[in-house]
Amino acid sequence: MIARLIRGRIEENIYQLGGVSMRSNLVSKAALVLAVTSLTVVPALAQKADQLTYINGLDPARAEGALKAHGFEYADSNTNDMGYTYSYWWNAQNKNCVQVEAYNGKVGTVTDATDKECKHGGISTGAAVGIAAGAAILGAILLSKGKKDQPASNVAQPASFADLKGARAAGGMTTLEQRGFTQVDNFTSGTTRYSIQWRPQSRQCVQVTMANGRFTDLRDIGRHPKCNGTGYSNGNGYAAPAAFADLKGARAAGGMTTLEQRGFTQVDNFTSGTTRYSIQWRPQSRQCVQVTIANGHFDDLRDIGSHPKCR
Repeated sequence: MIARLIRGRIEENIYQLGGVSMRSNLVSKAALVLAVTSLTVVPALAQKADQLTYINGLDPARAEGALKAHGFEYADSNTNDMGYTYSYWWNAQNKNCVQVEAYNGKVGTVTDATDKECKHGGISTGAAVGIAAGAAILGAILLSKGKKDQPASNVAQPASFADLKGARAAGGMTTLEQRGFTQVDNFTSGTTRYSIQWRPQSRQCVQVTMANGRFTDLRDIGRHPKCNGTGYSNGNGYAAPAAFADLKGARAAGGMTTLEQRGFTQVDNFTSGTTRYSIQWRPQSRQCVQVTIANGHFDDLRDIGSHPKCR
C-alpha cells in the first residue's frame, strides 16, 4: 500500500513536469528502490526452541552469541537450590520466548517458554547493566548465581513445618512426608501423642505433638537418638519408598523441585549428546533413581538400585 502511494505521488509530480519518457524511467527506478529496501529491512524469523537444540552443550559465550544471532535478547533468569540456572530469552519481533537451562558452565536444554516468563520481552535492570558493560550475560549469570546460590555444603535448605500447626494429624503426616520427613519414633503420654520426624538432607529433627486428632505443636528439637540419617518403618530399618514414576513427562525445573520435596537429593549428573541424566538419592528409603531429561522434560525415571554416589 505504501509503495502504491509513493508511486502515485511520483507519477503526479512527473505529469506536472510534462516529462513522459522521464516519467517512465523514474517510476521504474523508484519501484526498484522500494523493492530492494523492503527486502533488506525485514529481519530473519526467530527460531522455535526445537530448532535451537544445537546450542545444547555449548559454553555460555557461544550459546549467547547463537541466541542473539536469531534475534533473542536476555529477559530474566533464576537459579534453583541444586545450581541449575534457567534464563529466558525474548525475540520482540516475533513475540517468541525460550528457556535455556544451564548447569556447571554448559547449556543443558533449550525449550519454548511463555510470554509471561520472558516478562513480555522486557529487559531487567541487571541485564541492561550487563549490556552496557559489554559483559556476556549468560556467562555472567552462571558465574555469579552459580557460585552464590549453591549451598555452601551438602546440607539442603531447611523444610518448613511450623505452618502445619492446627492441621489434621492424617493430612499433616502426609505433608511432612512430601517435604522429605520420615517418622523415626513415636510415643504417647496420656491423651497426647508425639512423633519424631527426621529429614536427613537438612538435618532437621522435629517433634510433633498431637491432641484431639490435630497437630498442636511442631518444633525442631535438634537431637534425638533416632535422628541419625536412617530412620525406620515397615520393620526393615528404612522408610517407605517415595513415588517418582508420576513425574514422567514433567518439565525438568518443576520435576526437580518435586523430587527435592519428596526427600531426594541430586548426587550426580552427566550429559550424553542432547540428553541429560540426573542421579537422585533418598537415604531414608535407600532409593537411587536415574532421571533422563530431554527437551526440557523428564523422559524416564527408574530406580537403578545402586550408584557410587548413592550412599
